[in-house]
Amino acid sequence: MLRKILLGIVAVVVLAIAGGAAYVASRQHLTFNDTPYPDVQASTDSAVVAHGRYIVRSAAPCAACHSDPAQHDAYMKGDDVPLAGGMVFDIPPGRFYPRNLTPDSATGLGAVPATAIAR
Repeated sequence: MLRKILLGIVAVVVLAIAGGAAYVASRQHLTFNDTPYPDVQASTDSAVVAHGRYIVRSAAPCAACHSDPAQHDAYMKGDDVPLAGGMVFDIPPGRFYPRNLTPDSATGLGAVPATAIAR
């Protein structure tokens, strides 16, 4: 009797895993690039810029991931460090590299339109 119960539990787990794998496999080639760009423009209003700086530097400390690892000590002291990227997160699914968020047009977001960033 116990053997039948364990066999049933194993069968349910195997079916759940197979169903989950089939679902993920069916959705891995979705693209979202056809979403229209929103009608936004970067603001030069000092209040908006100050609020954005507060969000980036305090509320959501972007530099924790998007800064250069060589700047980590300066960031931990509270200094403003450029969001130049360079960190590596080597975690079980793979290696992840946070992007360069500086306005540099060659390596950062300088050549990316504000509408693309907003999307």
